Amino acid sequence: MSVEQNKAVVRRLIELTNLGDNNLWFKFVDENFADVYIFHDPSYAGFERGPEGFKKWFRHIQSTSTGTGTHTVEDMFGEEDKVATRYIYHYTDETGKSGAFWSISIMHFLGGKIADEWNVTAPLESAPTAS
Repeated sequence: MSVEQNKAVVRRLIELTNLGDNNLWFKFVDENFADVYIFHDPSYAGFERGPEGFKKWFRHIQSTSTGTGTHTVEDMFGEEDKVATRYIYHYTDETGKSGAFWSISIMHFLGGKIADEWNVTAPLESAPTAS
């Protein structure tokens, strides 16, 4: 797949995450994640490789999160078989308090499917600023 096709896959994953329809999201993961997929993120410890492990992780995150939110892509770059995305997750918790996290994700494609993902996330107020 081309870099632009890989970027389109990442954009669609984010769109489906924002949509909140788990059936569509799980179908997309089944179709676009390699059997060897691994999420390199501390929150993924203990979950198995592949689409099923990622779906279990996603269900776990949903069950421990409260409130609603939206991911907004700030930057996306692609080269060869990798796509890097910087995005912000804005949320409102069950008490009405709002907040945000920034994340940087690098996805590696293998055979047209997402095989690896490296992710770093932190509260938005901790993001470095230009001086």
